[in-house]
Amino acid sequence: MEPDRYFVTVTAPSSDRLKDLATRGLDLFMSTARKKRGEAVIEGLMTLDDVAKLVKDGYQVSVDGTMESRARAVGETTTLDAWLQTMGE
Repeated sequence: MEPDRYFVTVTAPSSDRLKDLATRGLDLFMSTARKKRGEAVIEGLMTLDDVAKLVKDGYQVSVDGTMESRARAVGETTTLDAWLQTMGE
């Protein structure tokens, strides 16, 4: 069984430290990388073990929620006919 993964925001003290994250094989969303008040910030999806390693190495990590908490349409799909029937059409 795979460990739970969480949406996170990682803050690095510099752009160079943010570049270091690219060598760690983490699931980071490159399009979210930005500078914020002199620090570098990126969002990603990782396990709590990954979070602990980053914190130990001096990064700030904010855990925002589980992967499942943001999954779209989990168990909420239906057919068009069933939806129309529910709507009284």
